[in-house]
Amino acid sequence: MFRKIIWQANISHSGKGPRLHDLRHTFAVHCLKKWVLAGENLTNLLPYLSVYLGHNDLRGTQHYLRLTSDLYPTITTSVEQHFSNTIPEVVFYEDD
Repeated sequence: MFRKIIWQANISHSGKGPRLHDLRHTFAVHCLKKWVLAGENLTNLLPYLSVYLGHNDLRGTQHYLRLTSDLYPTITTSVEQHFSNTIPEVVFYEDD
């Protein structure tokens, strides 16, 4: 049915995509991106996404969640703000 709809919409299908599974993956990644950019607590929200996708645990959801390059700076900034004091920077002194 999905392929029939794709052909009717004049979307070319190469056999590698788009697939119905691709829509599911895109949905999961967009949720993650929205939450990261909104500063949401991913620890609290990921279980909701997992249940929504029909998974029994987070391991199944991990396959759908991929970090995109545009999220990386936001995530590193957040980690530095919240956890920079957890492991303090070590200053090395060199002796001549």
